[in-house]
Amino acid sequence: MQQDKDNLTINLTVPTGWDKLDDYQLRYVFGLLAQGFPSPQVKTYCLFRWTGMQVMHKYGKGWWCKFADDEFVIMAEQVNAAIAALGWIDSLPSKPVRISRIGKHRALTADFQEVPFETFIICDNLYQGYLSAKDDQLLDDLARFAVSSDYKGQNVGSRLMDLIKDFLLNEQSRSAFRFITVDAYLSAIPFYEKKWI
Repeated sequence: MQQDKDNLTINLTVPTGWDKLDDYQLRYVFGLLAQGFPSPQVKTYCLFRWTGMQVMHKYGKGWWCKFADDEFVIMAEQVNAAIAALGWIDSLPSKPVRISRIGKHRALTADFQEVPFETFIICDNLYQGYLSAKDDQLLDDLARFAVSSDYKGQNVGSRLMDLIKDFLLNEQSRSAFRFITVDAYLSAIPFYEKKWI
């Protein structure tokens, strides 16, 4: 950081690509993208979050910010110039990226090597069918197939249910839900009762 009488120069370091993001950063950018924010807004939020700059309040045509022990005003033109370094967010990653852990649960490898090929093909066909036909039954079939007997006892179903429950209960922008319909085997009823009742 350098400062003269009228100017403050701050050197910021940001990730240079999808493969440089850690789990925390991936979760943050995926969350912003999932909420449908426009690209410049996603990059701006990421810039401030990942560099540690804090916006204190609006100040004229700029924003009063804090970085480490320094306070300063940053203008929109300066933010636009800085987010250019995050332009890679606008394109798909060249190789698969995913969050490696959620809590104590490890993710599958990004190339699905741990998933039997037949299972992968079935799930991919169901998802591609949904994308073209917009038939919710295909998603229901995919959800039922996603936790096959091959994966019983590995807490996959519990993790999915916890994720759905957390999403519905903790997202302020979501509508209120009075009930959720589950298409499952009769033998699974105790599992869902334990998770939701």
